[in-house]
Amino acid sequence: MGLTREDIRKIIIACRVAGEYGLRNGCKASIQTLEVDFLTPPDDFLGVGGNPAIFVNSNTYRLLGRYHRSWKINETIAVKESILDDNTMQIIGILVHETGHAFNIAAGIINSEANAYIFEIEVITRWFKNGHSLLFNCSNIDIQTFFESRLPYYRAEIIKNDYLAKLVTLIEQKNILNDDIHLYELVIMNKARSSEFVVPALQKEADKSSRFFHEPHSLLQSPDYKDTLCTSRKKSQ
Repeated sequence: MGLTREDIRKIIIACRVAGEYGLRNGCKASIQTLEVDFLTPPDDFLGVGGNPAIFVNSNTYRLLGRYHRSWKINETIAVKESILDDNTMQIIGILVHETGHAFNIAAGIINSEANAYIFEIEVITRWFKNGHSLLFNCSNIDIQTFFESRLPYYRAEIIKNDYLAKLVTLIEQKNILNDDIHLYELVIMNKARSSEFVVPALQKEADKSSRFFHEPHSLLQSPDYKDTLCTSRKKSQ
């Protein structure tokens, strides 16, 4: 059984939590609430590249916003309904990457593909190291295979970003999941007394639940997130 809309919502929320902790390169940010707009044919065109999902920035909105009046610049991730038919790791990777663009905006750094790739690689790696439930039992082989499938895209950007180049080297050496680049997180996890990534602000929203993402009535029911998931909209005239 594949992932659901609710699973996608949870993955994006988990990315927001990861942004609060920040990346090892020192970037951290509070990503604001993101709406998810599920699109169905014939109104699911997201660019000539056949993207299954996009973060709606000013350029995207300028090109496609007239067809999707509910979109908000830097606050919406548009997702093709057909993405639910993809394999689990592919879905997770796509969503983490698109949320990475929101992270770039929130962190005040260049909203480049390179920086979104860094977010993608580090967040997925972190989740694996800490047994995050929102990897949905994807194995180290699943994750390594996903990263390797993305190498052509990563390599196209490494000339512009030395930090991404280091992560790519770890992937090429098949050490990305073995290298202890996130060892410091164990201390944070112990302090949080949680099996998932819960920072104080989001912990409060989750009714101080120590079983973050295991209790559906915690964070997912909070006012901040209750309107996160949008149903598909018909093309505006």
